[in-house]
Amino acid sequence: MHIEKQVSNLDLVCLEEIRLSITPELLVKAVEEFRSQAGKGARQKNHRLIRIKSGLFIKEGHVDHLATVCLRILKTGADPEEVVAAKKRIVDLCGRKLWRFRGESIDVVGYALMNKDVELLLQKYEIVPGFVYDLKLLSPVKSAISQPRGNPSIRVVDKIKEPEATHIAELTVGTTIYLLSRHAFEEFVADARRSRTIKARYKNPGTQSSYLLAFHDKFKRATPVKRENNVLQIIRHGFEDAKYLWVNGWVFVIKDRVIKTCYEKGEMAGLYKKDQRK
Repeated sequence: MHIEKQVSNLDLVCLEEIRLSITPELLVKAVEEFRSQAGKGARQKNHRLIRIKSGLFIKEGHVDHLATVCLRILKTGADPEEVVAAKKRIVDLCGRKLWRFRGESIDVVGYALMNKDVELLLQKYEIVPGFVYDLKLLSPVKSAISQPRGNPSIRVVDKIKEPEATHIAELTVGTTIYLLSRHAFEEFVADARRSRTIKARYKNPGTQSSYLLAFHDKFKRATPVKRENNVLQIIRHGFEDAKYLWVNGWVFVIKDRVIKTCYEKGEMAGLYKKDQRK
């Protein structure tokens, strides 16, 4: 009985050592190795590395495999108890919470590994466009737009650090900071994908960050215009007198420094005229 208890305690110590040996850095290495074993075709797509803005998204169904890969890297055995300990460690590193990641061609449930050291290790990979949702709240908790480099006039809001923010980015024009709503940005991207002027000027931007740069470039050059039926618009939209800006066929609607929406209208005729107010 005493010998069996000693062996049991020794096993617990070994399992704890294994658990503590699995660091965020080791987990990233395991994900890379797991990805390299994928081969080609549909299997490769299923094993793709999902980099998000502040780290790594791990599919729930991949945790078992990653636990085994971690143990192989550590050159330990792969007994059932060791695999369970490794799985628990992976889930612990990810905050023990399941999220849902949705992109243009991906919709998966899994864990988010968010760590500054992990961010550095993943710099060689492109951020996968998409959003991370709370499974319980079913609302976006993180922006998939990465901070554009070399443009201090744009600041992307980090939804993890600023969960109360209702906008996705701050755009500085002159001395004024405008708040870009998600709706306005999504409307811009939807129209921009079909716009000849956007494709001609910005060489068909494909990433969220490049669309954000294109948005800012247009917005900062826009000038005030006034709607001919302004009174009717005020009545329809809750008596809120919005401000309109126009540039090269694009109209931006602003209320209290928040960019509410935008759309491509074409030539400034009919509904709009130059606003003489300063």
